[in-house]
Amino acid sequence: MTKKIGLLTFHRANNYGAVMQAYSLKISLQKLGAEAKIINYLSPKIEEQRTLNFNKFSLKKLFKIPFNCILNKRFSSFRKMFLTDTPKYIKKDLEKLTDYYAFITGSDQVFNPSGSNFDSAYFLSFAKKSKKYSYAASFGKSFLSDKDKKFIAPLIKDFSDLSVRENIGIEIIRNLTGQKSSVNLDPIFLLNKEEWTKIAKQTKEKDYILVYLMNNDGRILKFIDKLAHELKLKIIIITTVVKDFFTSKNTIIPNPQEWLGYFINAKYIVTNSFHGTAFSINFNKNFFVDLLSPLPENVNSRLENILDLFNLKDRIIDNIGNDYDTPIDYEAVNKILGIEREKSINYLKEIIK
Repeated sequence: MTKKIGLLTFHRANNYGAVMQAYSLKISLQKLGAEAKIINYLSPKIEEQRTLNFNKFSLKKLFKIPFNCILNKRFSSFRKMFLTDTPKYIKKDLEKLTDYYAFITGSDQVFNPSGSNFDSAYFLSFAKKSKKYSYAASFGKSFLSDKDKKFIAPLIKDFSDLSVRENIGIEIIRNLTGQKSSVNLDPIFLLNKEEWTKIAKQTKEKDYILVYLMNNDGRILKFIDKLAHELKLKIIIITTVVKDFFTSKNTIIPNPQEWLGYFINAKYIVTNSFHGTAFSINFNKNFFVDLLSPLPENVNSRLENILDLFNLKDRIIDNIGNDYDTPIDYEAVNKILGIEREKSINYLKEIIK
């Protein structure tokens, strides 16, 4: 009998990494024979970010209206096509989901209370212990506040099994509750380049440096300009930040399928995004990583963790110097990826079993 698995994650966020990891986890479970469904949960925090809550009016919010309309349009078709598997649910209705064999929260920063405004639904508070699992869940930071700890500890005690995305997650869980957990790959690694190419929209652009930043400063922009000058390549910048869209040249807001296409066809990639780094590695790209600065809540741990895993810390911009064209040993990287992918798929198999 096919087992019905419910996935709870940030699939409604207008964020490329968020929708891609949700899609990949769903498809990976389906490949293993499960009936995987993304629970179309309306988290108040995520919905506020998508729709701009005007209870507190400001000129800044007014300025964002057209930009948010563009973002919603770009992402809505992808969600409708790949991620809308159930009716919409608010929190009090989640307890009615009794016909699921198991629930998985993750991946992404579902264990970061700040990201959801302390929404216990992402800790599967509505489900029985025997049905509660996480997959590659991230706390999003290295250190938790006392408020975070008080909220998280009783909620994660009630899981059948816990999987996190970064090594620091194992330590956080052990210190909070004494529980064991495992580290698994972000879901985007569970699908290979060929599988991602099937849903990507190929771009007409060629010979470009793709820039995908969560925030930027003068230092990284200087590096990008110097790189483009040295390699004689044009720059294409992807952003979902309104300020960057109106202040940077060559900036685009692609839909998720186009976003994949730009990554697949890029000659070089410069990023300080976790998922930007993950896709660069998965697609075997020549890439450079800028650690986020100033350091927001120790979030660099997730970037450092993925670079450590694949022995790629030499791709950090501060470590590059002027040697832009040193090839990455992707034979060694892909060997590690193969081992970790098998380990992660086996974790999902155990949930289904």
